[in-house]
Order: sequence, then C-alpha cells, then structure tokens
Amino acid sequence: MRRIVTLEVCGASLFTVALLTAGIGRAETKSAATIISPQANSIVGRVTEVVYETTQPGVPLVLVAADQENTEWWVQPLAKSPEPGRHTVKAYFGNSQTPQGKPFLMMVMVAPNERTAEIMTKQQVFTQLPKYLLTSEPVRVLRKLEAEPTAELVTAPATVAAEFVQVENRSLVARRQELRGRLQGDIDPVILVRAVADSMWWVQDRVKRNANGDFTASVRFGNEKTAAGSEFHVIAVTPRSTSEAASFTVGQSMKDLPDEAILSDQMTFVLKSDELIGAE
Repeated sequence: MRRIVTLEVCGASLFTVALLTAGIGRAETKSAATIISPQANSIVGRVTEVVYETTQPGVPLVLVAADQENTEWWVQPLAKSPEPGRHTVKAYFGNSQTPQGKPFLMMVMVAPNERTAEIMTKQQVFTQLPKYLLTSEPVRVLRKLEAEPTAELVTAPATVAAEFVQVENRSLVARRQELRGRLQGDIDPVILVRAVADSMWWVQDRVKRNANGDFTASVRFGNEKTAAGSEFHVIAVTPRSTSEAASFTVGQSMKDLPDEAILSDQMTFVLKSDELIGAE
C-alpha cells in the first residue's frame, strides 16, 4: 500500500495523546490488528460495518480517510473492546453527495487505554496521527452511489420550531459539546453549525429524543486547529416531512438553508481553550 501508515507528530500537535502514549515505545513492525471486512478494493456504502481482529490489548479505533493528498482521518464511533479478538463497528464513508467509485482508506489504531481513546474520539478529525500507537495495515475501498430517498411521507405540518434549553447565548463550549432542547412532533430536529467567520452550515449527528420531546444533540465545534475563542452559530431545523428530514445528511455542508425552513432561534457559542488538545 502506497499510503503512509506511521505519521509524525509536528510541534505541539496531539501533545496530550503523545504524553499518554509515551511509555509504550514505537510502533512494532507486526500489525496490531487486521481488517477482515470489507476487503481491499471492495464496494462500500455510506454506512458500512467494519469487521476487524485485534492481537494486542488496548482500545481499538477505526479511522477512515479519503484516499487523496492532504487527507484527514476521521475517528469512527468508539466501541470499547479492550480484549483482543474479533469486533464489529459501523463506519461512515463520505455522504449522500459522494461520487461513485471515490476511494477511501480505513485502518484500525489501538489506543493503550480508554483515556487516550476518548481524547481521540472527542477530537474526531486528525490531519496527523500519533506515531506511537499500533495500527493495522490500511485497506482501500471504493464508495458506491446511493440514491436519495424519493418517497414523500408527510406527517402533520409542523408549526412549532425547536428550542434549546438549559443553555445561554454565548456560552463557552468544548470542541464536542452536548446541547439540550425540546420539540414536540413525530420527526426529530436537525442541528446545524457554522463558524461565524464562515458561510457554510454543517449537519450534525442525529439527536436523541424521548417521548416528551426532549432531545440531546452532540455538536462539534471546529477541529484540532480551531483557535480558542472562535465563535459559532447553531440552529435547529424542524423538518416538515420525512423526505425533508432525509435531505439533511450527517457531515453534509450547505451555504443556504432550505426555503421556508422552520428554524429555532439562532444561538452563538464560544470555543473554550481548556478543551483544545495539543494547544500551544
């Protein structure tokens, strides 16, 4: 495989991860894990189960990156599996606009402990990876084309916008922060974030909502390079139908919001400094 597996850490980047892993030495030549499925050059969907087997103790993390120059590695949802053996986790390859045949790389990195794994999962996106962690060999896969849903399954028209609760405007937030809100109805709200200095809205992970309409949203504010004090806008969209809800894909960016969208009040948040991993 032509892609680099062991990546150097420059300057203070990933300083916290480096400290937590400094005692385990350099990566060994033998692989710490093996990806069993999908196999090399196979076709994957936007969401695909990755089956892998670990040979070393630790907390495995599945990472996915587009196979291109200056790529970013995305940490997939954390499955705490400290014992060596075979494991399965869902991984995400692009979004609904990803073209057919686009290549991706995936690999398994084994963190020595849960603290290191949680730090990497919270940071989520890496342009460089710590060189001291053991990894599998990267596997190259190709994305298949997935058509957008066409069925118009309309519920009763929504007339009430979602609202955020238990939080004040211009509150300090971590890079990954839980926000709470409330929305009555049959369809979950969609959370979007944009940096004040940027014009693009980014669709966040699906909310978790109970029968009373109370929801919790896991919101990402920037990446490891985002400066402390950066400001972000957050809104909640109330979809009027299931097809409108399906038009928002997690990880998708958009400049303009849909016409006549039902929006919550816009909130502003400020990234706090003590959550910046690797800050100088």
